[in-house]
Amino acid sequence: MLRLIAILAQQFSSLEILLFDEIENGINAEITESLVSALVTSPKQIIVTTHSPMFLNYMDDEVAKSAVVLLYKTENGVTHATRFFDVPSVAKKLETLPPGAAMLDLYLQDVATEVEKLQNREMWQGASIKFNQANGSLSAEKSGKTAIALKPKGEELLSTLSPALKQKVLTNQFVKVNVQVLNKELLKILDSE
Repeated sequence: MLRLIAILAQQFSSLEILLFDEIENGINAEITESLVSALVTSPKQIIVTTHSPMFLNYMDDEVAKSAVVLLYKTENGVTHATRFFDVPSVAKKLETLPPGAAMLDLYLQDVATEVEKLQNREMWQGASIKFNQANGSLSAEKSGKTAIALKPKGEELLSTLSPALKQKVLTNQFVKVNVQVLNKELLKILDSE
């Protein structure tokens, strides 16, 4: 009860941004709906971390869809954020389930992997591509960002290029090739990472 009072009291503080970590801890499930309502209607910017999809069940579906952000780490330790309900597999679940149930029905690591594949695909599409003969890798450069596909992926990606384009890439150590539309073979390789 003291935790609930402390959370609600912050509504009257001079702070403009409030952050509550794992807000569901120590809160009686019977009053969760009232707490969520108070937080959603607050004039302050409120950031809540939770592992409880019950919070989503007490929000208007549109509020939940726009408010939930998935934070995840990549294999190399970089933290990324994406709107949870914008991920295609999650959006598909929303066709038949409310947000809380959709969140429960998914394995979050699979969602993070899906996001990584989509971002990788977007990175390669329309990028300048370089081939490094020394190590067999391809890199895509776009908007100041670089994605690298190391051997054997680089060789697989290279095999999807037209013979003329492949020859241009192979005759120079680093050649930029602007790929506007990815072909199906290239997408299969990128998605298999």
